[in-house]
Amino acid sequence: MSFKIVHQGRGGYIEIAGRQYPIEHVAEGRFSIHVTARTPAGDRAVLDELVAAEPAKWALTGAAGSRSRSRR
Repeated sequence: MSFKIVHQGRGGYIEIAGRQYPIEHVAEGRFSIHVTARTPAGDRAVLDELVAAEPAKWALTGAAGSRSRSRR
């Protein structure tokens, strides 16, 4: 599944199949991706893969994100 990352200043979003997941700049080039318990499993797999590929840059936050939040 493809996705698009849109940066808008210190934030933006990741778009997957027309659904947007807000991102927020945390510090030093790190971003939080906000997800909820309602995030579709397919979208969650894409986001998990992004975090796994670049854990120094991305982390999941929110109701469904806390279990796979990346650490420095």
